[in-house]
Amino acid sequence: MRVQAIQNGMAWVYWQDKTWAVSPGEKLGQVTVTGINPQAREVLTSAGTIK
Repeated sequence: MRVQAIQNGMAWVYWQDKTWAVSPGEKLGQVTVTGINPQAREVLTSAGTIK
């Protein structure tokens, strides 16, 4: 997984050859998005941080 973009409380994450739009509380596979840090360009998840 890697972050492609962050805007307006949402993040676009590249995973399994697709780009997924996610926001806090949503699941991506077995991982739950717990937060988005636009200043650091990071997506916080239940499994760690995606950059």
